Amino acid sequence: MLEDKNQWQSFTDQYRWLIEDGKFELAERMLHRRLPHMEQYIKTLKTEEQTVWRDLLTVLLQDEGTPTEKDVFRFQMMVNVSTAPDPIVEAGTFVQDLKGALENPFASIVKIESQWEVIAPMLDAYYEKEAVSEISEKIRTLSHEDTFYTREAAIEAVGQLLDAPEEIRMDALWWTAFLVGGTIVLTLFYVALQKMKANQRQSRSKRRDNS
Repeated sequence: MLEDKNQWQSFTDQYRWLIEDGKFELAERMLHRRLPHMEQYIKTLKTEEQTVWRDLLTVLLQDEGTPTEKDVFRFQMMVNVSTAPDPIVEAGTFVQDLKGALENPFASIVKIESQWEVIAPMLDAYYEKEAVSEISEKIRTLSHEDTFYTREAAIEAVGQLLDAPEEIRMDALWWTAFLVGGTIVLTLFYVALQKMKANQRQSRSKRRDNS
């Protein structure tokens, strides 16, 4: 599996370099040549990841025009995040970068908008769509009126998104602890029950021998 992950990261790097060099036909042939293998790999991903991979891939395969730099960056980001050891942590680093830009009063809103447009599609694979849409709305408002209050609203929305995976992890941790603890208790109960039955059989056997 690690080899598969590394090869897709290497593939997207090469694809991006070809696009940046203006070698669009070569990049297209390279992409089409890897499609069957890519489709097999996509099937190993989570349903949400599969959806985003295919959506971003469809944009690159469109007949009209050539992929934009932003299209390529979106796809490369999704590949790198989904093939990371912990995709949620990896996705969170991009969200954290966005939060840092929002907290910087000198950061251009144009740059922030561009940054968000690149990472937003990838986030749909790892966060609630409503939370992602909420940030999109806050950043749209910020683009029309860049004030302290609109920035704070956007920062708050991003912060809530960053907190969400931690809540999910804690819930999962509690459920795991509950299941493991429950399994241990049931195992101990079963062993004690078998031991009690064995003692009862041994006791009855001794009584028969003594009678």
